[in-house]
Amino acid sequence: MNKKLQLEILWLLGTIILASLVLLPIYQNEKGFEFYGYNIGFIIVFVTFVRYIFLLKYSFLERQKWPKGILFFLCIPIFFLLLEGLFTFQTFLDEHGMTEIYDHLSFQRQKNLATYTRNEMIFFGVSSLMVTVILPIRLLISYWRDINIK
Repeated sequence: MNKKLQLEILWLLGTIILASLVLLPIYQNEKGFEFYGYNIGFIIVFVTFVRYIFLLKYSFLERQKWPKGILFFLCIPIFFLLLEGLFTFQTFLDEHGMTEIYDHLSFQRQKNLATYTRNEMIFFGVSSLMVTVILPIRLLISYWRDINIK
């Protein structure tokens, strides 16, 4: 198997482990949290795209023109999907509040988990939106370099 493909699989496993660890406090205290899908998407997109922005030459995309082009154009629908998830979560916060999710816990635990959940969702949501805007620029630079190699 190609070394870069093995590294890609290793990074994917690391990203899944990171997402599991970040979501563990939420999962342990509330299994009916309706934003798991968006939350996992935020984390995976953030970690993967940051890795492509800074470590593109160590990924399987290094000299692949078609996959870079496809990923370039996929960033547009990914951006809008992530934006929808962040707006849905913000609407939930405005209408219900985070403490409603953890109402079966003590007040202090409820407050801590509500703060953690809100901050974690907003951090990964906004961060994933930012890297979704930056990645196409990085892919364009990489594509330009591929074309102009002498």
